[in-house]
Amino acid sequence: MNIIQHLKFYPMVLISLLLLGACSDTEKTFIDKSEKPFDFVEQMPEFPDGQAAMFKFIQENIKYPEMARNSRRQGTVVIQFMVTVTGKIANIKVARGIGLGCDEEAVRVVSIMPAWKPGKHNGKAVPVNFTLPIKFELE
Repeated sequence: MNIIQHLKFYPMVLISLLLLGACSDTEKTFIDKSEKPFDFVEQMPEFPDGQAAMFKFIQENIKYPEMARNSRRQGTVVIQFMVTVTGKIANIKVARGIGLGCDEEAVRVVSIMPAWKPGKHNGKAVPVNFTLPIKFELE
């Protein structure tokens, strides 16, 4: 194949790669727009093994930001996110922050959580909005 024949396929390859990239979004960022998340359901989403396990997970994974530690910053960061129908965490945002790196650290820890037990409404798994306060306290 000469260079001209190779160039014929270039646009087709480029388009294929663009489509592949557009279709390869993970569930963490993909939301089915046709199914709006609930705020309250019959069975709320649950961290695997319950609330105590969730607090243990947070405690084991949170790293107090150095700027916040040096400034003696303490407080509660309120994180909001959605638990999808498969239990994945999506749409993580800070509802109320305290700054100095604590907000970003709270988002990081929530983003590495394992899949939750999804919320259910009328016996069907549904996406559910969830609010989680994360405390930053110095000893």
